[in-house]
Amino acid sequence: SRAVLAQRHAPSPHSATGGRKQATRPNLGGALNKYQASIFPSTSSSNPVSQMFKTVLLLLWACSWSSTEAVGVAMTIASGGQAGRMMRSQGETETAAPTSSQPAVIAGAAATGTVAPAAAAATVAPAAANTAPAAETAAPASAATPPSPAPAKEGLKIFVYDLPKSLNSDLVACYQSYASQNVWEDFREEKGQNSADIWVHKLLEKHASRTNNPNEADVFYIPFYGFLSSFFSGYPYESDAGPSFSAQQGCSGKGHIHRIFELSDFLDDSPHFKTKPERHVMTVSFWAVARKSLEPMKAPPSVVTGPLFEKLQHSTLLVYEPLFSSMVEATEYKSYSGKLITIPYVAKPSLTESRLSSSLGHREISFFFQGSIHVDSTKGSQSLASRQQLAKAFEGVPGAMIKDTMKHYTGNSYEVGMTHASFCLVLEGDTPTSARLYDAIAAGCVPLVLSDAISLPFSKQLDWSKFSVHPQEGAYKAKTDASLIANAKTEDGKYNLGLDVMRSMPNEELVNLQQALQKVRESFIYGHGTPDSFTAGGAIEYIINEVKSVMNNVKPSTAQKTIDQLNKDFAKILPGEHNTKT
Repeated sequence: SRAVLAQRHAPSPHSATGGRKQATRPNLGGALNKYQASIFPSTSSSNPVSQMFKTVLLLLWACSWSSTEAVGVAMTIASGGQAGRMMRSQGETETAAPTSSQPAVIAGAAATGTVAPAAAAATVAPAAANTAPAAETAAPASAATPPSPAPAKEGLKIFVYDLPKSLNSDLVACYQSYASQNVWEDFREEKGQNSADIWVHKLLEKHASRTNNPNEADVFYIPFYGFLSSFFSGYPYESDAGPSFSAQQGCSGKGHIHRIFELSDFLDDSPHFKTKPERHVMTVSFWAVARKSLEPMKAPPSVVTGPLFEKLQHSTLLVYEPLFSSMVEATEYKSYSGKLITIPYVAKPSLTESRLSSSLGHREISFFFQGSIHVDSTKGSQSLASRQQLAKAFEGVPGAMIKDTMKHYTGNSYEVGMTHASFCLVLEGDTPTSARLYDAIAAGCVPLVLSDAISLPFSKQLDWSKFSVHPQEGAYKAKTDASLIANAKTEDGKYNLGLDVMRSMPNEELVNLQQALQKVRESFIYGHGTPDSFTAGGAIEYIINEVKSVMNNVKPSTAQKTIDQLNKDFAKILPGEHNTKT
């Protein structure tokens, strides 16, 4: 940069008759060596970063002279060839016709991270330019306006990658062919609840924060449908879970491992991911989030595995459960150190699209739970024993309805039970979190959260104590049924469990909880309709705010720091009219 500056301000003698201007080319080799020595240690001649730095400056110098030959000489100098040694040893000047070429500028914080010489400057085309959004369906009359989240970061811009269809839309088509319905419509055996990756993708495509210009993006979203990719694993597996968790067949001739490597290669080719991996976000709407090894092959395979496991360590994952597990290891989360943001499960449309009951206060059913009590998907799950103990304790409470789906399950009994209950039990499933928490919210049933390790989404934006009940930590793990029902409240005002007291909770207190729940209900709903045609719910705004909070604290990668520093240097030495980003 100093060499370029010297060239631009070098004396330009004129002939007495107004002849052609003479420009003096500086001793570039000497200038570079001196400047480089002041930045890098003396032993840095073989340092790749040092060589890259010199190459950048040489190319800028060459382009400032608009000479193809100069570019060739610059590259030779950078590689340390014979011409380079000759150039460095001579200090003579040359006569050249000046041009109006603009100095190149390094792409900055929200740019590609590549060097774009001004002599051949080109705007990076957006990866995906979507057409106008499809018509959206009207919001149901029952949809309440969610509490407004804190405004997203001013000017926050999200770039959505245009991934190969095999990584998203082809998987949707394969599922429709496989199940004769779309995955977001299929709430049999935990399918539709895992469609948040599809919902977030479609919501961001139509969101006001979206930009088609990656150079101005603050966040880069990776729309990989990991649950469906895992479902269409493409290989036989060893499993105790049965075929409901995986089709054991590929999609469009590819299995999960193929798609993992395809996404890994895509990210390797992205200049944005190379320079700003910490600003990339991906949704994993499945409890099998990440596992380093591809072996052993058990169903269902984790979404982030193989080469993606290390590659996404500096990025952010939107997940249902931070304490995620796998079919191999119940504490798989301990091996992953990347950033995680908790998001809601997708609640059942039969609940999100229905009108809330106008009846407030105590209802016909005091406590409701429907789920598997005696079978768990994860071998050795610690939550199974707790679930069995709680079910036994609540069965004896007047007005409670506890249904084991392995013994009796009929039609819409789940939805009917929730909408007619005062409290809905949220017990630990395979992991501390389960979809029934968000089904209860959609049904207007006050959640009684019986999970110490649960991660509640949007907890920095919403006060969960206003619309749900959380007993004293560890209280519900007492050894005897009698102690579960005793001890209404602790000294700090929290419920110890006190089933009898909650069953006879003052009506006014219960009404306050139910009214607060109705106000926040929409905040946990992704959308009304389908991902193809919808009215957006409030969840996406809260998710964007959670992402904003993480992005405000991320540390830029080494490559991005170098780019930012070069930009600052150029801003100081180049004329104002050229101080723009290419």
